[in-house]
Amino acid sequence: MTEEENNCGRSSNAPFTLYAVSLVVVLGAGFTISQFLRNSTGPLVPFLAEEFSLAAGGLGLLAGGFFVSFAVAMIPTGILLDRFGPRIVMPVFMLIVALGCLVFSLAGVPSALVAGRVLMGLGCAALLMGSLTVIARWFAPSLFSTLTALIMATGNLGSLVATSPLSFAAEHWGWRVVFASSTVLALAISLTYWLCVRDAPPGHAFHGREREDFNKALRGVGEVLRTKGLWPVFAMHLVFYAVVAALVGMWGPVYLQTVHGLSPAEIGDVLLYTVAAVIAGMLVLGPCDRLFGTRKRIVLASAGGMALGLIGLATLPNLSFVGAVAAMVVVGFFGGASTVLLSHGRALFAGPLIGRGLTVVNTAVMAGVFLVQLLSGYLAQLVFPGAATITDLPVIALQMVFAFMAAVLMLGSLGYLRAHDIAP
Repeated sequence: MTEEENNCGRSSNAPFTLYAVSLVVVLGAGFTISQFLRNSTGPLVPFLAEEFSLAAGGLGLLAGGFFVSFAVAMIPTGILLDRFGPRIVMPVFMLIVALGCLVFSLAGVPSALVAGRVLMGLGCAALLMGSLTVIARWFAPSLFSTLTALIMATGNLGSLVATSPLSFAAEHWGWRVVFASSTVLALAISLTYWLCVRDAPPGHAFHGREREDFNKALRGVGEVLRTKGLWPVFAMHLVFYAVVAALVGMWGPVYLQTVHGLSPAEIGDVLLYTVAAVIAGMLVLGPCDRLFGTRKRIVLASAGGMALGLIGLATLPNLSFVGAVAAMVVVGFFGGASTVLLSHGRALFAGPLIGRGLTVVNTAVMAGVFLVQLLSGYLAQLVFPGAATITDLPVIALQMVFAFMAAVLMLGSLGYLRAHDIAP
């Protein structure tokens, strides 16, 4: 079998409708487990808070542990992707995911839970960026946003599983069984990556590249950081997805349990609606950059929609259950414009810097999630130190958290106003 042949029954020089479909399906399937793991703390809040007596700060650290290791690993992952290619890097990192799931499933103390989450985040660092690197090399730049939206929407099936199905499984079989099963799934996906993913099509410059030494690779990172127009886009990446992740993975479940008295299963249902809205937003808003010839205006308008939903949760203490669900769905839908924002970031880079450029941008995404979750948790704990666990926080504390999330989103938008719009 040649370098250009894959084991999915397709040749890498096959027509678009053959190899491309199998490639997108495999990449999307792999991204599914990443999305499941990053969002899995939300439905587990009632179980983990009770079993481990987690306060707001502790839950923020637990939820954010995944994202801080993800963020720290981003730039080294970009170097590895550009040097060795996704076909080698992605299966190896998926093995780290499997180890993290195993550690989490066996945890007996909160620190072991955090260690498991850190390993999961480290392993998942290569999955989306590796997928986007493959897409950038296989397909025309004009298709990047649409294919990114398709992979992310497919992967977000994992986010859907991390709602009602996860609540049901945790309640009936236990959360430890769920993560032991995730270990086996991660091992299977690692093998699938090795069999099905190829780095680039025949004749692509990647195959004839001269492998960089470490010093040259670091200089490439420096070149990425000096890219004109990077920092306004970086600022928006720092906050845009962070508020969605904090809503779904941390504060939404606490709000629904504290204010509306929902059970774990009912919380899972609401999270399902919110994540479904995120996927719908990706599919609807993702192609809009090509339709309207702008990325910046779509992202800014979506940030405004998200801010309105958060402000509603922050300023209406007597918001009805239907109103609360509607506000969460609005935040989720407009949060789907993250694919357009990611395409804006990808458009800043070309050639051998694509992998590192995408990982630098995604570093902002994951660092932002970690910071928003950690700071919001410690902020609530600082202002209301009498709350023994996160579920003991008063309603005013939750309103304060949502106001904080809206404020950081608006600050990121102010920075993004300086960005140069790059049409598809």
